[in-house]
Amino acid sequence: MNALIRWSIRYRGFVALLAVVWLIAGSFLAMRAPLDVFPEFVPPQVTIQTETPGLAPEQVEQIITRPIEAAIIGAPGIDTVRSESIYGLSVVLVTFEEGADANAARQGIAERLTTLNGKLPAGIGPPKLTPLTSSTMDVLKLGIVSDQVDPFTLRDIADWTIKPRLLAVPGIARVTVYGGAIRQVQVQPDPDRLSALGLTVADVMNAVSGAITLRGGGVVETTAQRITIETPPPSADPQTISEAVVTMQNNRPVRLADVANVTIAPAAKIGDATIMGQPG
Repeated sequence: MNALIRWSIRYRGFVALLAVVWLIAGSFLAMRAPLDVFPEFVPPQVTIQTETPGLAPEQVEQIITRPIEAAIIGAPGIDTVRSESIYGLSVVLVTFEEGADANAARQGIAERLTTLNGKLPAGIGPPKLTPLTSSTMDVLKLGIVSDQVDPFTLRDIADWTIKPRLLAVPGIARVTVYGGAIRQVQVQPDPDRLSALGLTVADVMNAVSGAITLRGGGVVETTAQRITIETPPPSADPQTISEAVVTMQNNRPVRLADVANVTIAPAAKIGDATIMGQPG
C-alpha cells in the first residue's frame, strides 16, 4: 500500500487523467445502458388463467384447477406450481427453474394444455397462457374516469379502442383492463312461470343456444350456377333473443319473454378499479 501511495503521488497527473477517462467512459456507458432490474429478483414465470362463469370457488378448484395442475406437472423446466381458485376464475402460477429456457418450458406447458381439449365442462373458456413478463411486472397504469358516460361505455372504450392501440406498440407484451362494467346479454329465468308451464332451466338454455347459434345455409344448385345461402349472424339484441321459442303448448309458442327476463346487464365482477377515489 505504501508503494502504491508513493507511486500515485509521484505520478499524480497520470492518476488524475486516468480518473477523468474512467469518469467519461462510465458516464457514456451509463447513458446508453438499457434500463432493467439487475439481477432479476423474480424467476421467469407464466400464468394460466381460465374463465369459469357462474362456478363457485370449490367447483373451480375441483373441475378446472386440479385437471390443469395434473396436466402440466412434470413438464420440463418447472420449479413450482401454485394455484388460486376464486368465483369465476382459475389462476395457476408456474415458476421455472433457474437457468431453464423459459420459451421452451412455456411451449411444453402449451402442448400439455392441449390434452384438456374436450375434457373441461361446456361453457368454460379455454386455459390461456399469459405472456412472459419481467420482475417489474406492470410498467405503466392508466386510469379512465368520466362523469358523462356510463360504466358500460367506459369499459367498451378501454377494451375496443385503447387496448388494441397499446398492444400495437412495439415492446408491449400484455394489457390488462380492470373496472367498469362488461356488457352482457343476460337471460334471467322466472322459476314461478317455468313451474306453471312445466318447463325447466334446461329448456331455457336450449332455446337461448338455438337463438344465438350461427348455422350455415348451404347452397342451391341450378343448371348454370351454385347459389350460396347466407344466414344472418345471431343478434345480440335482447328483444330479438326474447322472441326465441322455448316450446309449443296447445299449438301456441312459448317464448323466452314468457318465462324469462332478457336484458343487458353487467357481468359478475371479479375485481374493480378506482382512480383518485372515483370508479373507473
